[in-house]
Amino acid sequence: AHWLCHRKLKTASETFVKSVSKMNAIHGRDALAKHIYAKLFSWIVSSINNALKSSEKQHSFIGVLDIYGFETFDINSFEQFCINYANEKLQQQFNLHVFKLEQEEYMKEDIPWTLIDFYDNQPAIDLIEAKMGILDLLDEECLFPQGTDQSWLQKLYNYLDANPLFEKPRLSNEAFVIQHFADKVEYQCRGFLEKNR
Repeated sequence: AHWLCHRKLKTASETFVKSVSKMNAIHGRDALAKHIYAKLFSWIVSSINNALKSSEKQHSFIGVLDIYGFETFDINSFEQFCINYANEKLQQQFNLHVFKLEQEEYMKEDIPWTLIDFYDNQPAIDLIEAKMGILDLLDEECLFPQGTDQSWLQKLYNYLDANPLFEKPRLSNEAFVIQHFADKVEYQCRGFLEKNR
C-alpha cells in the first residue's frame, strides 16, 4: 500500500520519497488490480489448456466468457444499458440450460426431482428488443435527421407506459427505469442516440 501512495525520486546526489495525489494513487491501485486480474486470467486459461493436452487427436473445448457484470451506478447511460442487456441475455441462457432444459430432461427420464422455480427474465428482454421496444424505438429515432434523445424518451413513455418493468421516474424527464433480473436501474437518456448511431 505504501508504494501506491508514494513514489521514489532519485537525483544525482540523493533519493527521497514523495507522496502522490489521491487521483494518482487511485489510478495506480486500479492499474495494479487490472494487471493482477489479467495475469490470473491468463494463468487459469494456461492451466486449463495444459490439463486438456492429449496425444490423441480430439476436439476439447472449454470457453471462458469474461464480461462486465451487471452495472448500476448513480448515473447510468448507454454503456450500462448495453452491459445490463447483455447480462439479461446471459441470464436467460443460464436459466434455459441450467434449469429449464435440465429439468425437462429429468422429467423425460423419470428421474426423481424437485422442480426448481426460477425467475423468467424473458419479459425484460422483450421490453428491450421486441418490436416497439426500447431498441426498436431507439433505432427508429436514429433514422430521423432531427431525432433527439428527448423525443426518443417521449416515445418510450408513450409506448411502454403499460409495461410493468418500465417506469418514468417521478423526479426526472430525462430518464427511464428498467426492472432487470438483478436490480431496478434508472438510465439517463442523454447521449443514447449519438452512441447508437
